[in-house]
Amino acid sequence: MSLALADAARDDAPRLHRGADWEQSFGRHWKVDLTIMAVVVFLFGAIRPLADPDLPMHLVIGEWIARHRAVPFTEPFSWTAVGQPYFAYSWLPQWMYFETFSTFGHYGLRALQGLLVLSSAVAALLLAREAGWRPSLGVMLAGFNLIVGALFVGMIRPQSILLITMPIIWAMFIRIAQDQGSWKTLLWLFLASALTANSHLFFLVTMAPAILLWVHRRLGTAMAVGAVAAVVAGWMTSPYALHWPSVFTHNFGSHALTRYPSPISEMRPGFVAMLQPPVGPLLVLTACMLAVPWIVAQSRLTGRERLAAATYWMVGAIAFGLDRLVRLDAGMGHSRCDGSAAAALDPGLGATRLPRDHHRGWHSHA
Repeated sequence: MSLALADAARDDAPRLHRGADWEQSFGRHWKVDLTIMAVVVFLFGAIRPLADPDLPMHLVIGEWIARHRAVPFTEPFSWTAVGQPYFAYSWLPQWMYFETFSTFGHYGLRALQGLLVLSSAVAALLLAREAGWRPSLGVMLAGFNLIVGALFVGMIRPQSILLITMPIIWAMFIRIAQDQGSWKTLLWLFLASALTANSHLFFLVTMAPAILLWVHRRLGTAMAVGAVAAVVAGWMTSPYALHWPSVFTHNFGSHALTRYPSPISEMRPGFVAMLQPPVGPLLVLTACMLAVPWIVAQSRLTGRERLAAATYWMVGAIAFGLDRLVRLDAGMGHSRCDGSAAAALDPGLGATRLPRDHHRGWHSHA
């Protein structure tokens, strides 16, 4: 999303507020075309396999939350870790997955996945509109967002929420940076931040778009202060809000799986694993990504825009190179999933519904 800092298309492109702009880009039947594209995008998400290895774990935890009407703070399943801390920081999607599957079966999960994919495309269109890009560029941005989702978040999983909330937050900060913000803008920021904080541990990135306030020299305005406060307030809506330090320490602190050297290559820090022979293509790809800010520098950007875009892009490229490390929680999660849940979901969630228990959910150790 660092490219949102580069308003290369702003000066020579109309904003996306009027239907005439869409008609100019796609013809007088643009509404029909847009509807067809929306249906295709929805089906693109709905027909993808429900093959995420973490999905049984998410459903089990979602059932535990639904049964207890609370989130866990200590290990809820493993008898070898009784009393140990456990934080279901993705509790909201997990609860939603369970309720959807319990009520509508695997078709409900597929519909939910299609809706999430469609929402990510709509969020990208919103970002393009606020950046002042042409409708055609907005559709291209939505396509790029779908590519990211298909390659890196291709299955129904909590982090897919960020593909929806982050474009919205970027769009709202652009609106404030252009002195067009209102209380509705702050409300959107709060809701998007709250949804992210209750869905994934990477919620801190929701503050990244605030760099636009510095780029456009609006840091001291009341609306800018309100925007930052709205994002932070969203963080505090999580049931773990008062325990964030413990949550981060538990998930990113030193333990047996992250202690170096690890005999499991997937558990090694990303750059350490990449630099060890043989050098894989990921390091080359990451190095090539670092050149992008200099390629786009030929656009009409101010010094601050170029600096912020280059910095954010490099941080993103480095984070991409550390993908083995950020996927650590997936490896840890497998050990917490009871085998009965995986068996109940095999083969592919679609064969049968799970057995009911007291008219509520399905059997587990909860």
